[in-house]
Amino acid sequence: MNYEPITAEDFSLLATEKFKNGDYQGAIVAAEKSIGLKEDWHTLRILGGLLSRTNRFTEAIDAFRKSLAIKEDWNSY
Repeated sequence: MNYEPITAEDFSLLATEKFKNGDYQGAIVAAEKSIGLKEDWHTLRILGGLLSRTNRFTEAIDAFRKSLAIKEDWNSY
């Protein structure tokens, strides 16, 4: 990104970009910032996947559960 992220959507996009570049920890931080601004099911699902990839399974389960509480989506199961 060539600009400073300020919205939840900006941080969500940054999380996706960092994930694609293999920066899982950076992606987790960006996803958490996005959720801090606006808790939405999609970013929570992404966070769950990131936490799972970094062997933080208990936190991943919590993120997936929060995602499912907002919107039931088969990817969160």
